[in-house]
Amino acid sequence: MNENVSSVYEAIADADGAAIALVRGARRVSWRELDERAGRLSAVFKAAGLEPGARIVIALYNSIEYVETLLAACKARMVPVNINYRASPRELRHYFERGAAAALVFHQSLGGTVAEAADALKPPRLLLGVGDRSGAPSPPGSADYEAEIRNNAPSPRIGRGGDDQLIMFTGGTTGLPKAVLWRHRDILALLSRN
Repeated sequence: MNENVSSVYEAIADADGAAIALVRGARRVSWRELDERAGRLSAVFKAAGLEPGARIVIALYNSIEYVETLLAACKARMVPVNINYRASPRELRHYFERGAAAALVFHQSLGGTVAEAADALKPPRLLLGVGDRSGAPSPPGSADYEAEIRNNAPSPRIGRGGDDQLIMFTGGTTGLPKAVLWRHRDILALLSRN
């Protein structure tokens, strides 16, 4: 197996798809369902014109959608960019500009902050809002996460390598957050030691 996060979870989905992968409250998601939903979200990214290497900013609370977004980006050889959902509009702009981001997946309650910074996303621009019962208005030009997943068939699996990347931003305790780049092979090597 190559050293890619997506390849690892796809292998689990193929071997034991009915097993539970994620639990959030009363919701249970099997490995097969996780693989299918991540494949559909991957198709959403591609339909928006995003290509391998495109950076997908994830501004989500701890949720099943967070994992789906991370894996969908990896499936398409795009780069998930993990950020602090508590970011101010200034910090969000910083994430977009420093991370050269083209897409953002966010919880709806963060819509006001997103609306103030979304113009800093580089084209092609994609905003996906995950409903969270907050009643917050959607930023202009954003799409509904669940509707987009429902309306797209899963992308076919593609070849990937260990040099694919993931970006995390530091907390910014001494100034603005700094980007930390990880290769998939390094993440998997670290996990295999524990």
